[in-house]
This record gives sequence, C-alpha cells and structure tokens, in this order.
Amino acid sequence: MELNELVMQAKKGSAEAFGRLYSFYYKEMYYYALSRVRNENDACDIVSEAVLDAFSSIKKLKKAENFKSWIFTILTRKITKKYSEKQVDTLSIDDSESEFNEIPFNQDITKIEAEEILDTLSEKEREIFSLCYACGFTSEEISRITGTNPSTVRSHLLRAKNKLKKLYSDSRI
Repeated sequence: MELNELVMQAKKGSAEAFGRLYSFYYKEMYYYALSRVRNENDACDIVSEAVLDAFSSIKKLKKAENFKSWIFTILTRKITKKYSEKQVDTLSIDDSESEFNEIPFNQDITKIEAEEILDTLSEKEREIFSLCYACGFTSEEISRITGTNPSTVRSHLLRAKNKLKKLYSDSRI
C-alpha cells in the first residue's frame, strides 16, 4: 500500500495504518531526537510524545505527501518545548547501550570523536545538520519544519559543514 493511501486511512482513524506510517520513519525520528537531546531516554520520550500528538491530530494534515515533514515538525516542536522546560542532560551517550553507533559517517571516525565534534556546533547548526544528513530533508523542507528562512538554513548548514571539516582535519593531524 502506498504512503498516500496509508495517510488517508490514518486520517479516518486507522491505528494500524498510522502504525505502518510510523514504522517508515521511527529510526530517523529517534536518531534526530537523539542528535538534538543527546540522551537516549529523553529521545525515546520525545519521539513517543510526538507520535501520540501526530496520531491525535492527523486529521489536520492537509496533503498526504507532506506526512514526513509534518511529523518531523511536530517532533522538532516537542524537542524545542523540552529545551524550554528544562535543560536537557547533555552527558555523553553510553557506548554499550547506544544505537547512535549505527549512524553512518562518511569518514572513518570513532563515535566519541563524532560526539565531540557535533558538540562544537551550535544548537541550531546541530538541528539543521541532523535534519539534513540524518533525515535527508532539503533546505526548503528544513525551513518549513523549523520555521527558518531557507537561505538561513543553507547558511547554518554551510557553517556546520565547514566547522566539521576543520575539526575533523585538525583531529587527524
């Protein structure tokens, strides 16, 4: 069954159809949340809250083809709300329990190096970088998700990439 049909069924109240939709994106949602909050439990909680909100408000989704960016918008808002309510624990992720190790990097760097390098980015840079590289969104989609101008998204992304390139090359000398 194609995505648009699943969305239409979910809008009619089908929990099974919504569950199938969620199954397409749950890993991306988790990894994105984890890259932002840097705590596995908080990431799981935020994703769960976002999915519940999405399920209860799916009737508000206007275009079925926008499902992915719509659910990531809900997730991004949940993360932002969590940050405004309390400071999220930014301790390093425990290697033995983390699925963060599965995120593919193009360079041969360790998980610890990747975490240290990502920690040097501003919150906005990490948000945009994660949406682009972990989730595959375009700058226009990221703009809609974050409420940021597309040219500002591209500027943040370029700054993040330049920082990461410099830090990576410096760490390999």
